[in-house]
Amino acid sequence: SEVPWLDVLAAVKGMLDERQVQFYMADPALQGLAESYGWAGALPAVGGDFVMVVDTNVGYNKVTASVDQGIEYVAEIGPSGEIQSELAITYRNRSAQAVGECDKDKQYLPTYDSLAEGCYWDYVRVYAPQGARLQGGEGGDEPFQQLDELERTVFATSMELEPGEERVLRLRYVL
Repeated sequence: SEVPWLDVLAAVKGMLDERQVQFYMADPALQGLAESYGWAGALPAVGGDFVMVVDTNVGYNKVTASVDQGIEYVAEIGPSGEIQSELAITYRNRSAQAVGECDKDKQYLPTYDSLAEGCYWDYVRVYAPQGARLQGGEGGDEPFQQLDELERTVFATSMELEPGEERVLRLRYVL
């Protein structure tokens, strides 16, 4: 069959531009080319406002593919001139598999399809400009921690999301 190569290339370029796909190359010239187009996955330059949510599935499964995520971010200048930021991250585990309890040690199953269903264990990190100060956070299984990494401020927590469960993580911080 004929492959619509122009459509395929347009789709790949769209994914690269949206940072859904990123490159790292051992060849410095090729890496430089990827960086020049913003396709190398680098963090934004230091300075200015930004937010980056990084999820890490720390379970022994492939449930990430069954988790929907939505992000709402609002930044407002307060009366004192400080920038108040509010971030809400919504997670929904679409897994259909019913489980008695979430137990990482009992989650290993023999097929990819079965590994894509079940509980989701997530270590969530939110990268913000350096110097951001946490005002409050909720929704995680533990209180948010404030860390410094790569010349940025990071807010981190973890959570366990059962099949069918929806949860919203909320952060308030000052830039």
